[in-house]
Amino acid sequence: MVFSCLFVMISVCLSVTTAAPALDTAPHCRSIGCCPGRDDECYMPVIDPIRDAVCYCDDFCLRTEGSDCCSDFPTVCVQEQIDMGAMVSELWLADENRIDEGRYSYNVQAPKKDYRNHTDLSPSRLYTSFDEDFIFNKGTFKSFVPLCDNYEIMQGITENNTAAEQAEVEQYLDDVMDTEIMAITTRYLKDGGYVTDLQDLREKMKTIWFTNYFAEAENDSSAFEHVFCGDIKSTLSAGGLHNWVTVYREESIGNLNYHGYTGQRAPLQLGIQYTWIEAIKPRTSFMFGVSTEFELAIFTTAWLFNPDEVTSFSFSDGVSTFPVDVVAWTHKGSEGQIASAYFLD
Repeated sequence: MVFSCLFVMISVCLSVTTAAPALDTAPHCRSIGCCPGRDDECYMPVIDPIRDAVCYCDDFCLRTEGSDCCSDFPTVCVQEQIDMGAMVSELWLADENRIDEGRYSYNVQAPKKDYRNHTDLSPSRLYTSFDEDFIFNKGTFKSFVPLCDNYEIMQGITENNTAAEQAEVEQYLDDVMDTEIMAITTRYLKDGGYVTDLQDLREKMKTIWFTNYFAEAENDSSAFEHVFCGDIKSTLSAGGLHNWVTVYREESIGNLNYHGYTGQRAPLQLGIQYTWIEAIKPRTSFMFGVSTEFELAIFTTAWLFNPDEVTSFSFSDGVSTFPVDVVAWTHKGSEGQIASAYFLD
C-alpha cells in the first residue's frame, strides 16, 4: 500500500514537472527572432503563476500538438503564401475610391514597339479629359494629392520633411487605413503570418513606404516618393512615377511629354513612354482609375511574401478574369523598405 501511494505521488510530480508551460501574450518571438530547426537557446521566459517556464521560437516547437511555441510564434515565424488572385478580387470590388471612367479619358495614340527607341510618336497628350474637382476631392485622393508637392524631384537632394509634411503623411495613412481595402489586406496578411492587426500593418507601411533612403544622397528619396510621385536621377533618367493621377498632374502643367504606349492589359492597365523635365522614361506602367490604397495593398503584399520576384496572378471583377504581373523590389542596404514596385505591362 505504501509503495503504491509513493508510486502515485511520483507519477503526479512527474506529470506536473513535464506539463506544457502556460504561455503569455508578450512579444517573445518578435523580440528574439525565429530560429530554424531545433535550437534549445531560442527561448524566452513566460509569465507562469506556478513556476518558472519558457517558450520557444524555433521550428522544433511545432513537433507535437501540445507545442511549447511562444504565443506569437504563428504570426511572427510561420508565414504562408498569399492567394493574390482571391485577395485582389476582393480588393477590386471593395475599392470605393476607384474613379469611374466617365470622370477621365485618354488617347493612347501610337504604340512603342521598341521602348529603347525614345522618339516621340504621339503628337497629342495622353489625357483628353480629367475631372479635377471631383477626383482630387474623392476619398483618399484628397489627402494623397498634396503629398507629391512635398518632395524634391531631383535625386541627390536630401529631403527636408517638415512637421507639416509629416502631419500630411499621418493624415493620408489614417485615411488609407480606414478603408475596406486595408481591412481586407490585413485579414489576408494576418492569416499568412505577416501582420498581427490593422495597426501593425499601418506601422509596417509607414516604415516600408515613407522612411527616406539613399538613392544618390542620404535620405533623398523613399518608396512612396519614387513609386507614386517619381524622381529624376542626375543622369537625367526618370525613375518611378507609376501612378495615373501623378502622370496627369505632370502632363497638365507641361512637365511630361507622352511618347506612346508600350503595352495594354485589361481592365485598365497601360504601359507608356515619356519625357519628364528632359529626363527620359523608356517604360513605365500603371492602372487607370484605381485608388492609391488599392496599389499600396497589392505592392505591399507582393513584397512581403515574394520580394524581388515577379508575382503573377489573375483576379476577377465578378464578370471577367484578368491576368496581372507585379514586382516589388527591396531597397539595397535597407532590408525593411521597398525600393520600387509596379505593374508589368
